[in-house]
Amino acid sequence: MSWPKRILITLAAAAALILIPVVGLVIYDFYERMQVALFYRAHSMLRTMHELPDQSYETRLQGMTNILLKRLPIGSARSDALGVLSDEGMKCSPGTGSTARTMLVCGVTSPRVRWHIEIQLDENNKVSGGRVLTLKA
Repeated sequence: MSWPKRILITLAAAAALILIPVVGLVIYDFYERMQVALFYRAHSMLRTMHELPDQSYETRLQGMTNILLKRLPIGSARSDALGVLSDEGMKCSPGTGSTARTMLVCGVTSPRVRWHIEIQLDENNKVSGGRVLTLKA
């Protein structure tokens, strides 16, 4: 085999060694993005919160809380809150300790997305407020 052919084969092998991981990373990134898109397609309220424009952290949290309380208005019954959050695929449990009767702690986790929502309840088991957190899974 001549030297030019050996050089071309070596360059082709080196290019393949570089391209294979790059292509793999592109495919993995596409897969991750699709998983997140499928998650938000199935969770309309969370999608609306996720699509808020980039703002300061406090403004974004306030916007997410406003969306939550629009979907689950203050004064709503505990059962209504559980129904709305269940429709979003969230699992809810009472708060712990002294907040057991006055708070619902709800969350949903996929391999790539994690949401945490707390609903405050008054003494009549009616919604009195809420808090939303989105966390990296």
